[in-house]
Amino acid sequence: MTATKSSASTTAAPGAARALLALRICKIAGWILIGLALALGAVAWLERRFQVALWQYLLFGDWVPTLWSLEWPAVLLGLGLLSVGALPFWPARPARPIGRRIATGVGMTVLVAVILPFSMIWTSIADHGRYRSLPERSDAGCRIVVREHSFLLGGGGSVGIVQPGSVVIDWVRDYAADDGYTPFAAGTYSLEWDGAQADLQIHGTTGMPVWWYTEDPIICAN
Repeated sequence: MTATKSSASTTAAPGAARALLALRICKIAGWILIGLALALGAVAWLERRFQVALWQYLLFGDWVPTLWSLEWPAVLLGLGLLSVGALPFWPARPARPIGRRIATGVGMTVLVAVILPFSMIWTSIADHGRYRSLPERSDAGCRIVVREHSFLLGGGGSVGIVQPGSVVIDWVRDYAADDGYTPFAAGTYSLEWDGAQADLQIHGTTGMPVWWYTEDPIICAN
């Protein structure tokens, strides 16, 4: 009987070790993602607070990764991994002191109920634009990217260019709109290429005008 129990314990030990390793990996990955989310929120706060450009906007296909589009998946996946690490099917672990357990519980409550929601709300406010790549390309392959935002009776946006062989968006123009009108989403714009220079015009509607804040030339370098 003793030999049988010893054999069973020996067989179970590797399985328990693998389970504890998986637990550690889940927790480490979860905390890395939560840290990434908080870092993205901090970047959004610094950009808004000090009016500086810290985040480099890039174009991959027709997708522009933004602070908000990266933060909320990191939060959900990070919390999911931490929750998996707390499920009861894991092998028994050494008991932690009661004080440490209380501190961990309070810290997690503050993180989930206060810090992460504040970070996500702030990022959604600071980085709330909608991005799109216009279908009209230059002969050399330059692409125009627009960022539009609207809220209640106000709106506006920016226009950038991506040079051939690059993914970096170079913002060159800004516009404003009444009543939250979004000319690119509505399709009330025109874009024609005259060689390397883009002729981009935006149009409003009756009672909802749009106008350029800046009208710098949009040049395709190649």
